[in-house]
Amino acid sequence: MKRAAAFVTAACIGGVAVAGCTSGAKINTAVLPRAPSSSASAPATQNGTASAAAPPSAASSGRTAAGVGDQIVVTGNDSREQLTVTLLSVVDPAQPDAFTPDAGIKDVGLQFRITNTGSTVYSDSPDNCVQAYTNSDEQAKTTVDTITSGPSLDNVTLSPGESAVGYVTVQDAVGSRLSRVQYTPDSGFSNDTAEWAVTRTVSGNAPAGTPAPPAAPPAAPPAPTSSPAAAGPQQVVEDYFAAINARDYQTAWNLGGKNLDSSYAHFVAGFSTTASDTVTVTGTSGSTVSIVLDAQQTDGTVRHFSGTYTVHGGVIISADVH
Repeated sequence: MKRAAAFVTAACIGGVAVAGCTSGAKINTAVLPRAPSSSASAPATQNGTASAAAPPSAASSGRTAAGVGDQIVVTGNDSREQLTVTLLSVVDPAQPDAFTPDAGIKDVGLQFRITNTGSTVYSDSPDNCVQAYTNSDEQAKTTVDTITSGPSLDNVTLSPGESAVGYVTVQDAVGSRLSRVQYTPDSGFSNDTAEWAVTRTVSGNAPAGTPAPPAAPPAAPPAPTSSPAAAGPQQVVEDYFAAINARDYQTAWNLGGKNLDSSYAHFVAGFSTTASDTVTVTGTSGSTVSIVLDAQQTDGTVRHFSGTYTVHGGVIISADVH
């Protein structure tokens, strides 16, 4: 099924740069403290779609860019408006929900957590606040089409202290890759813009929430035969959740699931109603990794957890998550 995409570009109207799209906008890459993580740089790509004038990037201005998973504080035009915004993940390509993009175009899901850390109610349309760019500074188009990775982040109304988690969908050319993503409050008209460099993505081509269950309860997979150098505690936890999201339960079991559940079959069954897990590492202390976990369910709800994982020898040996 196809539908003519409806594009929302409040910050760039009719190809004329205004407000958050002006070259004088403040680009904010100052992240809140989190444990460091390493990731490879995204390859340079080109998007065949026309773009409006692009705001300056952190890289072009000599700033150290925030990355996927980092939290950035931004303010609105009202001095009482303050948000802590996290780009949780970039799903590229994303699996369309009901409407297939035109030939040569793909959906990309940008998952955000928006927390109102100000002193007044924040009401906005996040799809108007988001801009995404390729390495050639061409702007991807925002679309109202939905994806299977999780619920859309449509209109939000947040009282102080409240949060919302969801996806904004953009479209770019097949074969291209995003290099940076921006969030500008007040539908793109604030003078404070958060920016993240896109250095890692996940694929969403397998419909979320539909793991392929085996015909019979699976036997526990064999332990790995090789003995590579053990990864650091944070990397082990991130790899564990990446394997779960990829439905690679054998790898997740070997990375520590075997120490967290009574059997492999029960471990796999535990994810039957989970569409995706988004983990944010908030700190490490020796072998202990502190996390915040947003578990998106297949019915569209999101369950929130926090706690710690303990890692030894490249394997999770225990968890205390509530």
